[in-house]
Amino acid sequence: MNERECAKAMAAVLPHGEALLEAHLQKWQLWDEQHPVEPQRLKKDPGYDHRVMLHLFAGDVFTPHLMKCLETGTDAAPCLRLLERMWQEGNGFVRNVLDVTILERLSDDQALWQAAGRQVSPMFREIVNRVIMPGNSVYATVRPM
Repeated sequence: MNERECAKAMAAVLPHGEALLEAHLQKWQLWDEQHPVEPQRLKKDPGYDHRVMLHLFAGDVFTPHLMKCLETGTDAAPCLRLLERMWQEGNGFVRNVLDVTILERLSDDQALWQAAGRQVSPMFREIVNRVIMPGNSVYATVRPM
């Protein structure tokens, strides 16, 4: 799963997700036109724009929706299954978005973090606790899922 595929997968599990993604892409395109990336940067990393956009879409749209589902008891399963797919099928950048944009934010609220831990598969919970958390110092004070 690359950045574009991940953004589309996020949109697929969100209410009105396609419209939200389209609005986000339009906003990002306008910002990008006003703040062009150095041509040398794009030569070194042609996917740079899409990578930044995915962090923003995950942080501004997807993660708040997931947290609201967990908070209200609404079905969070589609979002949580996507997190597992991001780990299993995602390229390194998609995994980075999962770690530093989605899971870090979720871990800020222990009640929601534990609720997510109860709803993900045992395998993914082990991956979070034994692979992702030890590799990121932000989780140093966070209880395992």
